[in-house]
Amino acid sequence: MRSMKLVAVVACLACTAAYGQSVITYCLETGGDDHVAAYQNGTYQTYTAGKTDGSTTVPNGPIGSANLNWAARVTVSGIHSNPGGAGDAAQPTGAANLVFDLQVLQADGTTPVTLGAAPMSCTGGGQPGAGATNCAPTGAGFWSQMNDGALHGVRQNLWANAALTISLSNTASARQYALNDAAPNGPHFDYGWYPTAKGRGGVDFDGSKAIDTTSTAVNASSLAGKLVGFGAGYKSYDYTSYRPGVGLWNVTGDTEAPVQGFGAQGMGDPGDPTIHPNVEKPLFEGQINVSSLPVGTYYLQITPSQDGNNILHGNVNWSSMTPDYGGFGTFAAKANVVNVVDNSGALAATGKIKFVVVGPSVQTQVVARKLFYNNSWFDNNNAGIDTVTTGKCDSNAIDNGGTLYTVAYPAKAPLMLGGGTASFANYSGYTKGINGLIYDVQAPLPRDPVVGDFTFHNIGKSGTTAPAPANLVTPSGFGTIVIATSPARIVRCVVTFADSTVKETWLQVDIGTGFGAPAETHFWGNAAGDTSMGNSPATNLLVGPPDELAARGHPTSALSRSPVYDPFDINKTSLCDPADQLYIRGNNRSSLNCVHLITK
Repeated sequence: MRSMKLVAVVACLACTAAYGQSVITYCLETGGDDHVAAYQNGTYQTYTAGKTDGSTTVPNGPIGSANLNWAARVTVSGIHSNPGGAGDAAQPTGAANLVFDLQVLQADGTTPVTLGAAPMSCTGGGQPGAGATNCAPTGAGFWSQMNDGALHGVRQNLWANAALTISLSNTASARQYALNDAAPNGPHFDYGWYPTAKGRGGVDFDGSKAIDTTSTAVNASSLAGKLVGFGAGYKSYDYTSYRPGVGLWNVTGDTEAPVQGFGAQGMGDPGDPTIHPNVEKPLFEGQINVSSLPVGTYYLQITPSQDGNNILHGNVNWSSMTPDYGGFGTFAAKANVVNVVDNSGALAATGKIKFVVVGPSVQTQVVARKLFYNNSWFDNNNAGIDTVTTGKCDSNAIDNGGTLYTVAYPAKAPLMLGGGTASFANYSGYTKGINGLIYDVQAPLPRDPVVGDFTFHNIGKSGTTAPAPANLVTPSGFGTIVIATSPARIVRCVVTFADSTVKETWLQVDIGTGFGAPAETHFWGNAAGDTSMGNSPATNLLVGPPDELAARGHPTSALSRSPVYDPFDINKTSLCDPADQLYIRGNNRSSLNCVHLITK
């Protein structure tokens, strides 16, 4: 097996096949889809190509969701010129080495944007939002959501700081290196390393190169926004295991079936993936977290090494079963020309592609629906609407659920249309009934909500309309509080009802479209004194001895107060004491007069 030295810096080129030139051509694209969710689930889908015209926009939303997907396609073509040397006047049989830098630039196309890269380790494994806490960079930076060090959710040290993905293999055992089936029949690049935020570093595929965190190889002042010196290639080639074809559409003269590589031999268009779509496939792919980048225009620039991009020269005897490859000392030769297809489609030594960071896409919608115990100990026994959201205020009286006595109690939430049969999450046992509701509305347009956007109906103990005059419930108060302005404006709408006016019943709430949100209908319930104990059948919210015994068996005091979600503190004094027991004893409800669970 012959060895070959991997040399330094790669580029993106576009090619015109001509005698006397072996050409490696790169083309950047943005906005593609690597189908990372399917990949993490063990289903491998071919990469969906993006755009090469610079029309990609990406919102600068939360980390992990505000990603610019970029990819590079590579082709090899032409006839190699190396007078008197290996491969002279021969058609290259693919790429041997590919090396390049990546950098993000300001709108002027020249000023670097300072970026980081994925961290050197990943806490928790997996992807952001799926157990990992620091796989992505914390600010703007390069990373790979597919091979960020995770293989199906398990962190692999080999991939520490992997800021891009290489398309290498379609074999299951090598899928951790694969982006798509770039070369279905091989061969594989079997050597490479990743750049880091500190310059050349990372690890090579077989783990023999240690991570470099010193920045000694590159002047630190030149690292702003860069991934410096990515490289991938062959360190050796063995015909008994691998076959040529990386970078080529078809290898002629092969004794086996023609090989489809990742590029195109004298055909196709690196700037247009619709031409020979089975030929032009991205070889490198990654993401840039743009969550902290200001809104504006940017350029992604790829700079190849004119010396480091090598071809597999065409005079190698690939059918040889010995590692001399026809007698030549090496199977790699420097490409005659290395070019990039730039944003305009022209050829250049350095290629730039524009992308635009925009503000997050915000939809007007109700983002939270909450029940709170107004005029209770938790809001300082204030029957009015509080204009603050900290301390003993309305927000402090929200029942967000929790675990008590090893039992998990759900946060109170309305029963939505189509939600089936109601549960303990949809009603309370508060002795003052339903007297406080909170709605958080993400409302960029056209205006903040007003009381007229909400309509309230008392629909009775079993969900059917109650007799007049209890049919329509008018709130005793309504107020709005701005609780967030970035990344979206969120307004908290606080609705209060006079104590005990909406009690032992179901309340229907209709929200209109006046402030731009979709219309909706939902239901809140109250069964005063009910602790969820002793209901039989389960749809009857009985109030009686089981509830009284439960309150007696779970006492609290001023030294150890009840949390707001304590189901046995039915009067919400933060004390589960005899007052709760006495209320239950005097408010018994049987199957003939109790509240029933409704179904919607």
